[in-house]
Amino acid sequence: MLILSIIVAITWFPYAEKRKAFKFRWSIIAVGILLQAADYFYFKALQDPEALILLLSAVKRSQLIIAVIFGGILFKEKNKRKKLVPLAGIITGVFLILFSSGS
Repeated sequence: MLILSIIVAITWFPYAEKRKAFKFRWSIIAVGILLQAADYFYFKALQDPEALILLLSAVKRSQLIIAVIFGGILFKEKNKRKKLVPLAGIITGVFLILFSSGS
């Protein structure tokens, strides 16, 4: 929180137009709660001694696919095409993880 406070104090507070442009939505709280729940279940799964860490890692990384798709469609985000390039790299990495576990 200390680091984030310093960053916000430098990049956000001095600029009134940025502060006025921010609009609070309840979806911000919902996203935070859902992220906490997802991390809780991920770490619970990691505690299982029989869990395949390789597969859990692939599932964790692939959650970005859902975030980009829903963000683009549901929330009508801008710059969707720019996000597809890094997403393609992540998907490639997930497939490499999954297919490397077979040997």
